[in-house]
Amino acid sequence: MWAIGRDPTIWDKHTSFKPERFLNSMVDLKGHDFEFIPFGSGRRMCPGQPLASRVVPLLVASLIQRFDWYLPNDMDPSQIDMSEMYDIKMQKKEPLSVTPKRRISDSTVKDWSGAIGDAEVRMRSELEALEERLQLTVASQVEQIFNRLDDLEVDSRLAMLERKFDVFTKELDDLIEERVTYFTKREVQRYKDLKGKSRSSKKN
Repeated sequence: MWAIGRDPTIWDKHTSFKPERFLNSMVDLKGHDFEFIPFGSGRRMCPGQPLASRVVPLLVASLIQRFDWYLPNDMDPSQIDMSEMYDIKMQKKEPLSVTPKRRISDSTVKDWSGAIGDAEVRMRSELEALEERLQLTVASQVEQIFNRLDDLEVDSRLAMLERKFDVFTKELDDLIEERVTYFTKREVQRYKDLKGKSRSSKKN
């Protein structure tokens, strides 16, 4: 098997590692081409070979399309150790170590920008609705207080007005704090996250 894989009558530069030699190959999977001898041949051919020939290119293309790949410590590609070692199969003596970094497409940035804009519009709309509800609540509370003041003495009126005002102020503060916390957790944080990702993608 080793000799067939390095037969100079079949392979150009048979001692060199050249994966690109298969890019323009015209071999027939169902024929008698020795290029596919690692997968077996005839009726004893590896059943996974057709699947591998379709899935592997798609997998590699997806990894290249979605990620940028970096060698450790800014190593120059020419410094990669391509020496081999014998085992059950031929493999690199020193495993290749690379670091992937996801590449963010322009369409993804546009989606994030749209999401940020939608979040801003939604927050503004809900804040306006909250302000309107608070105004109606204030008007209703004041009207109720003055309707009851007509039957009380001046001192009692003032004391009641002060108590009502304190209670209403606390309720109003609690309501505002609750809504601000709600917006902070749900919308503001999401807005910051999306904006941070958008800036990060532009820098990359």
